Amino acid sequence: MSEISTEHQKTVSEKNSCGVFGLVLSIIGICFCGIWLFSIPGLILSMIGLRKEPRKAATAGAIIGGVGTIAFLFIAPLMLGIMLPAFATAVNAAKQAKTHVHILAVQNGSDAYHADHQKYPSSFNDLENGSYILHDSTQDAWGKQMQFKGGGDTKPTITSAGEDGEFGTEDDVEQKNN
Repeated sequence: MSEISTEHQKTVSEKNSCGVFGLVLSIIGICFCGIWLFSIPGLILSMIGLRKEPRKAATAGAIIGGVGTIAFLFIAPLMLGIMLPAFATAVNAAKQAKTHVHILAVQNGSDAYHADHQKYPSSFNDLENGSYILHDSTQDAWGKQMQFKGGGDTKPTITSAGEDGEFGTEDDVEQKNN
């Protein structure tokens, strides 16, 4: 009889690989601070493994997977709260850099116009009509028309209203004349 029960236990333990695999995934998930990619599948596999004998690994996997999932539910909003403002700042910095590129393109077009006509252009239209710049170069990265000041004997100053769309505020983007 002990031979049969040993053989039975061996067969049963081989059949509950789902619980063991769930435990392993749950442990990996908790080691990486509740990363859902491991914790949730580990929890699910452990729950499936609870239907089969022996249940020790499956029970441990379910507990650890549950803790990992709960940890993820608390950590994810915290991480989003930290990362979203940083992402918004990076997007704004990229838009400012793109606007600087547009301003430089207009200023280079103005210099080429000056070389050809011995005077600076009086508007974006002079540059566009003479094919010194593309029409897209007159808009900032926020899709707003930039401001053109100067012309004739004065090198023009090109200004973007920045993110708020209003000229004369702190977020204006302007390339100083050299």
